Parts: sequence; structure tokens; C-alpha cells
Amino acid sequence: MSLGEDVKAAYVDTGTGYVIIRSGERKSSPEFCSYDVPEQVVRPFPREFLLEASLPFDTIANEGDIIKFNDGRHFLILSKIGVQFADDVYEYQTQIVKCNITEGTILRSTLEDWDDQYHKVPVWGSIHKNVISTLTESLTGNTLDDKEDAALLTTKSLDLYISDYNYDIQVMDRFQPVSGESYRVDSIRKRVFPNVILAQLTEDTRE
Repeated sequence: MSLGEDVKAAYVDTGTGYVIIRSGERKSSPEFCSYDVPEQVVRPFPREFLLEASLPFDTIANEGDIIKFNDGRHFLILSKIGVQFADDVYEYQTQIVKCNITEGTILRSTLEDWDDQYHKVPVWGSIHKNVISTLTESLTGNTLDDKEDAALLTTKSLDLYISDYNYDIQVMDRFQPVSGESYRVDSIRKRVFPNVILAQLTEDTRE
């Protein structure tokens, strides 16, 4: 038995089971991993959302995949690095981010209609439902205006981490968590993490 198979067997015995979710709903056969909270983490976002997980050598999971633990938690894979011994990969070290949205909706304006005052208003159509993603206060861009008191700071923008495999999201789309708020997609970055979109959102006041 190879080292990779030994490590995989250990994960089955003592690790955490998970399935890979692709195309929003389709699930893979179960796999097993081990995970830890990153050491010496002091910033709120990594402490609350990020885990370091070790996946088996023959995993079919890749960056941008969503995995669902047996306890019901969902995570998005941000990075995946092979760990080698004697030129053979025996496990993969990954960074995964906890998904706090599991029933989000992406909407897009595809048509225009007239309201009662004969003003053109957008017609919103659903692009994806039951969107699994991570929505958190933006790590950049939330600066104070000159006259604002730091104690009164409110979130000006949010970051959305979402799988580029599973979902089509574009600038000017509308994102709605299940709680009912509406956010406008202001920008999209695709090179921060492989196969993961990092979108910046602000409150959507459009009709």
C-alpha cells in the first residue's frame, strides 16, 4: 500500500466525510478529509471563515468546488497544493472558506417595462437559485468619510466568494440572500483564487 493510500485510510477512520457539489446540485461519491483552524489567526475573517483541510491523494475536488461536510456545513475550495514524498503526491493541502449563504439568488435585468408613471423599469429574471456562497464585509473599500465617527461605521461594501464552476454572475447583476436584502454586483475579480469569483457588492436601490 502506498503512502497516499495509508493517509487516505486514516482519513476514513478518523476524518470528516464530505461530498463535492457541482452545477449547484449534483453530488459526488463521499470522500474524507482532515481539517484545522489556521494557527495564529487574529483577523476576524480568517478566524471565522477559513479552515485548512487535507484531502486524499485521489480526490476529484478542485479549486472552485463546493464541498458539503456530513454535518451539513458547506465550504468553497480556494486553493489546492499537492504534498509530495519521493515524487508522489500523497495528499492535498487546501484552504477552504465557510459558506454562510446556501439559498441565495442571482438575478439579471434582461428586459425593460413601463411603470404606472410611464418610466422604464428593469425586469429581473432569476439566473441561479439556491446559490451556495460566502458573503462577508469587504476587507477593502470600507473607509470612513471625513465627518464620520468610527463608532458609527457601517458596512459600505460586501465581498461575495462564489464558485466560477457552478454560477454565472456578472457586473450589474442583483444578488439576494435568503433573508431578502438586495445587492448590486459592482465589480468582479477572477484572478484572486483559481475558479473562484470574488465580487464586490453594495446595496441595490434599483427598481
